[in-house]
Amino acid sequence: MARVLNTLDKTIKTYWQSFDIMKPINNIESAWNEVSNNCLNGLWRELFPSFVHNLEEGHQKKVIENISRLAQTVGFDDVTVEDGTQVLESHNEPLSNKDLEELVEELDHQHSKEEEKESEEESLRVIKTADLQHILSNIETLTDEPRDIDHDWDLSAKVEGSVIASIRPYTEFFNEKKRKRRKLMLDAFLKNENLKPGTSSLE
Repeated sequence: MARVLNTLDKTIKTYWQSFDIMKPINNIESAWNEVSNNCLNGLWRELFPSFVHNLEEGHQKKVIENISRLAQTVGFDDVTVEDGTQVLESHNEPLSNKDLEELVEELDHQHSKEEEKESEEESLRVIKTADLQHILSNIETLTDEPRDIDHDWDLSAKVEGSVIASIRPYTEFFNEKKRKRRKLMLDAFLKNENLKPGTSSLE
């Protein structure tokens, strides 16, 4: 559903009104393949802790050690493993309403700059995010129609798969634009965290 809502000009209510049993069947396999071992461990830890392999803590420790080592490599000789742990733990604290408002304002400002830059590069025929979303939305709607009217489910599924595969470059380009937008939000969040009094910083 997240993929559809990201590319379609639909509300959640409109999407659910057109939802049928075939859509979840098509999505189950791809969704299950995205479930990681750490995710399963996190779910089962609450039910049967003794049967859970604690992979996350070891992985997190290695990540912190790598961060500290890289920081020292680029010149931050005073950075320790404890500093890395403190920074990561500080990010688990919930944001206040003021923090969220500042993040949204900064994100909107940076996104506006990106849109202005896209307008300046119009001569290069760089497609805008809104136009790309509109295109993917229309294609998604069209691929739904064969399933609704064709009783040969296997044929309609193959057609849908072929169409989705053929527009993958557009989909990847759209997702890349979304990742850049999320990165702007993360950068703004980290910037605000580093400005908070009493918060450890790699600088």
